[in-house]
Amino acid sequence: MLVEGRAGSLGELIEEVRRIKTTFKPDAESPEEIWFRGQSSCDWALTPDLYRPEQAKFNYAEPTLFDRFVQLATPIVLRVPASEWEWYFLARHHGLPSRLLDWTESLFIAAYFAVARHLPTDRLQLDNLIVAPHAPPCFDDCPTLWLLDAGSLNLVSIGHDKIVVPGFLFTEPYLPDALQREQNEKNAKPIAIMPARSNPRIVAQHGMFTIHGHEPQAIDAMALTSAQIKLGRIRIDLSRVAQISADLRTCGVHPLAVFPELDSVTKHVCWVCQSAV
Repeated sequence: MLVEGRAGSLGELIEEVRRIKTTFKPDAESPEEIWFRGQSSCDWALTPDLYRPEQAKFNYAEPTLFDRFVQLATPIVLRVPASEWEWYFLARHHGLPSRLLDWTESLFIAAYFAVARHLPTDRLQLDNLIVAPHAPPCFDDCPTLWLLDAGSLNLVSIGHDKIVVPGFLFTEPYLPDALQREQNEKNAKPIAIMPARSNPRIVAQHGMFTIHGHEPQAIDAMALTSAQIKLGRIRIDLSRVAQISADLRTCGVHPLAVFPELDSVTKHVCWVCQSAV
């Protein structure tokens, strides 16, 4: 199932999430684990970048990408990851093409990622957008917030309505080397996995992941043909992203909070110290 919604403010976004969650959970005993994902465009499918046309054209061998990342990153990382899965998540957070899709347990973090690319980097420009006369609502190629009952995805993919963790029976066939060696029904469809909170970005972003198997079908396409997968999509009014961003900052959600790194400290200090005088 795919439930649609629209929102023009942070308050409306919360209301739409509440409404969609109600359709997901018909009774108090039904298990649910709601994850969120923000995307800059409503036209983007829930497909990991390794399977998107702009990356697929390079015919990457994922194990080679991953092995080279580990080799070159090892002397740079502050803490060497303790497992192959931790390396895989770290590589994804730093932009390596993979079969992972980032999700979060935080609605506000997802909303930040949905609107961030639509905003000026100049705070004064943003302030001017907030006080400018309201433009007509725009829901074309607009930011989007997805919400997924993660257990429902696993029910379809591996037959269990529960979140799985790396390093056990259901997850090992999805690692790059394992997937290259053997492709079968055990690593065909995407699954929802809970990573260890092993690096600052995962902690700050309340990070969760889905990982695709060898079938590239988007999760939203799966939801259209399966009543068991509980997925929602909320289109965010493009004309209201400046105010939504300001409200998120009021709630403590801004680049420094999302990316707790020294480069973010510099950008944050420059942002808050801007003055028109």
